[in-house]
Amino acid sequence: MIFLVIGVGLLLGAAYAYDRIVRQPRAWPQSDALVVSSRVINPRGPAHYAPELIFRLGEAESTRDVRIAPPWSSSSYNVVQSHVERFPSGARVNVAVNPADPSDVRYDLTLSVENLLVTGALGLLGLVFAGIGVIAGRFWRPRLPDWSTPLALEPGRTASDATRVARRVGMAFVLIGVIIVAIGA
Repeated sequence: MIFLVIGVGLLLGAAYAYDRIVRQPRAWPQSDALVVSSRVINPRGPAHYAPELIFRLGEAESTRDVRIAPPWSSSSYNVVQSHVERFPSGARVNVAVNPADPSDVRYDLTLSVENLLVTGALGLLGLVFAGIGVIAGRFWRPRLPDWSTPLALEPGRTASDATRVARRVGMAFVLIGVIIVAIGA
C-alpha cells in the first residue's frame, strides 16, 4: 500500500512539474528578445559548467537586459557548450515573461530534455512505485489464517508463489537503482 501511495505522489509531482516548467510559461506573454551574450560559466568550481545567457527585452527607451543562469549544470563542458551554441549572440529569440515576476524569463519553450528531465524522472519513478504497489497489493492481501493447520501457508499459495513475488519486488528495486544511476550519469 505504501508503494502505491508513494507512486501516486510521484506521479502527481510529475504533473505539477510539467505544469510549472512547460505548460505555464507557454501561457505567459511572449516577447521578441535579442541575445546579448551566451557563454559557459563555472558557478561551483572548475569541474562544474553552466550556461549563462543575457537577453535584451523591450523597444528603444524601455529596453532592459535580463541575465539567465538556468538551475542545471554539468560536469561536461561539451554538453553546456552545445546548449549555449543554440543561442548565439545577436540572435533573436522568442521568450516568455512571467506577468507576476518580470525577472522570470523563459527562453526555451520547447519540449526539450532540460524541460522534461524532472517531469520524466518523477513520472518514471512514480510508475515503478505504483506498479510495485499494485503487484504487492494483489499478492499480499491480508487474509485470516487457517488455524486448523499450524504454520501453513495461506490457502491456495505455495512457497514458490511467495518466492516469485519476492523476486519481482527485488527486481523492481534493482530497476529503480538502474534508473537512478542512468539519471545520475
